[in-house]
Amino acid sequence: MHRIADWLRETLLGRDDRAARYYNPGMVAYYWDGGAPKAHALKDISSTGAYVYAKELWCIGTIITLTLQMDAAHLEQGSPVPFVVMRGRIVRYTPDGAGIQFMLSREEERRALRKFLYTAGLNESPGRNGFGGAGGNRGQALVELAVAVPILFLLTALAFNFGTWLYGWVAIGNAARAAGDYAIMGGAYATLPTAATSSTLQSLINTELTYLPNTSSSNPKACIRQNFNGTYTTLMQMPSGACASYSNPPADPEPTSYVSVAVDITYTYTSFFTGSKVLGLPMTVLPSTIHRRTVMRMIQ
Repeated sequence: MHRIADWLRETLLGRDDRAARYYNPGMVAYYWDGGAPKAHALKDISSTGAYVYAKELWCIGTIITLTLQMDAAHLEQGSPVPFVVMRGRIVRYTPDGAGIQFMLSREEERRALRKFLYTAGLNESPGRNGFGGAGGNRGQALVELAVAVPILFLLTALAFNFGTWLYGWVAIGNAARAAGDYAIMGGAYATLPTAATSSTLQSLINTELTYLPNTSSSNPKACIRQNFNGTYTTLMQMPSGACASYSNPPADPEPTSYVSVAVDITYTYTSFFTGSKVLGLPMTVLPSTIHRRTVMRMIQ
């Protein structure tokens, strides 16, 4: 993913390692040297480093912590003094000072430096990779958006596929329970509901699955059979011969008093977003077959 971001950054923004440098920025730097803190003027500053007037002869590679702030002489009286704390590495030195490269390892540090430079008014011509102007922010946002879009699309596809699959799983289960209830109770009332028949059971299942996508004459497939003390009777099957795909209803623990009724419904699910990858990113493949079974008991 980092390589993709780097490629997009180079393609959309171009490569330009030179950052805009601002001379005599009216800033000072503080660092700990074992004594009382002293203000050291900055010769120049950029989004990647600064040159500090100092007498210390640091070794190349020395890491120091700098507090950069605007020189009070360049601010209106009573105005707050903007500052930022940065870590830096000594990369060169001369008799009057040292060049320091900022160590910007986190985005929070980059934002803090951008805000500081913007507050100081050093954002007129930041360059392509400058951190002071709006162009750099827009370019970075464009890169982040380009990286995020495939991931967002993948999450949307996964959510849509799983949501429709889960709806199918719940709908099939509800239809199996409703058909089982009707099969065992339809004839137990004086008026409604009427005794269950093959056509009424099939109509009930179709009504329960009205909003299920990708339905046809053979999808879903359903079978309702009863076990009357070892005698199996088919109450409903759609399409014809569907019951051959399912096992017999289980034996009732009280076969002389009760009849067991088994309802099997199988639905073949088709994902809206097919394939194992979306925009090169792996996509979870959901099971294509949803099978639910409900077993009910009724008095002989």
